[in-house]
Amino acid sequence: MKKKLLVLTLIGVFSVFLMSGCSVGERTLTCTMEETEEEITTVQTMTSTFQDGKLSKVNVNMEMTLGEIYDGYVESAKSSVDAQFADLVGAEGVSYSSSLNLDERKITVTVDADIATMDENSKILLNIQDADMDETYEESKEYFESNGYTCE
Repeated sequence: MKKKLLVLTLIGVFSVFLMSGCSVGERTLTCTMEETEEEITTVQTMTSTFQDGKLSKVNVNMEMTLGEIYDGYVESAKSSVDAQFADLVGAEGVSYSSSLNLDERKITVTVDADIATMDENSKILLNIQDADMDETYEESKEYFESNGYTCE
């Protein structure tokens, strides 16, 4: 009888964790959006990692492919993009990189943020608020999908 009660209690506790949205372990949400405007195609991929139900890391990958009308301007476009993200270089808990493929007229930007090691200034630069860090996997997915992203 005690063994049956213990099993039922464990099942009950496990069910409460499932219903309350608490999760143990790591979960990754990847959301992508593609837009084309004025012969510039932008593909943004946002990857959010949740550790034990809390947002722990964010990766943003943005690829911009410029149309032929931008031949000769791709390098200056990359410089403009780098200038927009200049404050992230050296920011605590954040890494920024960019690359240029002249043959394809493609600029790639990658930003990685480790929420646990970010200082307040880095959070301000990335417009991350404390409330964002408490957002669940499901809330994040709903937010991205309502803003035109496709999530998996």
